[in-house]
Amino acid sequence: LGVVLVLSGGPGMDERTEHAITHHRIQPVFAAVATEESRVVGEAWKVLSKAYVDKTYNGQDWDAVRKKYVKPSYKDTAQAYDAIREMAGSLGDRY
Repeated sequence: LGVVLVLSGGPGMDERTEHAITHHRIQPVFAAVATEESRVVGEAWKVLSKAYVDKTYNGQDWDAVRKKYVKPSYKDTAQAYDAIREMAGSLGDRY
């Protein structure tokens, strides 16, 4: 198990952190503990988020996709890889 940084806006947040969250698409994570499988799915989401050319993500709310697929636990690696394939497939891009 690993610890995930939890970010929250509000009093006490410095301007640099606020800027990073607002301008660099840093996503707050609300789970305090994540499995290796969950981290792999999160990394796949992040790669697609940064590299995918269509920034409408085929008309999807990409942050909602993250919330759906980056969950606290998967039972095994195969289940996490299935989630990554499904998430990437939702973009509808044959390439």
